[in-house]
Amino acid sequence: MATVLFASGLLGPMLGGTLADVCQRAGGPHRTLIVLVGLAILTVPAALFAKVPTVAAASVLLAAFMTLVNAVCVMGTTLFTIVIPNELRGLCAALLLGSSVLLSIGLAPLTVSLLSSVLGGADTLGSALSIVCIATGVLGATTFLLGRRYSLRAPVPAISSR
Repeated sequence: MATVLFASGLLGPMLGGTLADVCQRAGGPHRTLIVLVGLAILTVPAALFAKVPTVAAASVLLAAFMTLVNAVCVMGTTLFTIVIPNELRGLCAALLLGSSVLLSIGLAPLTVSLLSSVLGGADTLGSALSIVCIATGVLGATTFLLGRRYSLRAPVPAISSR
């Protein structure tokens, strides 16, 4: 578990930072949002880490899930920093951090526990965890997809007639 968390904690931000840089150079916020949709969708199958029968498969899926989530966090923060005007950045950063903490530390564990009790008790904890993680991936992909409507496409460079 420690190795998985360590590796994903290193690889996820490196992947997210590299992708954010490439996306910003190649298409701006619009391209970044497209890649964020793809990464969020990729978390859905990886969220089944709590349901696979072997430790090796669970470790691989957990590593993939955590790496993708870390990459999404870094790319989202980068996009946020670029898109939000200076005058609003502090307020928006506080709202983003507060809502992230509330949802990830406050609401997600409670939701997993409640869903597990509805599904049949402690034996269904893995199923409940996978359902919450899958729902989070789908909700994230949907949110990023909707965000594309409000993003500006990067201007296409004019071809010189010289």
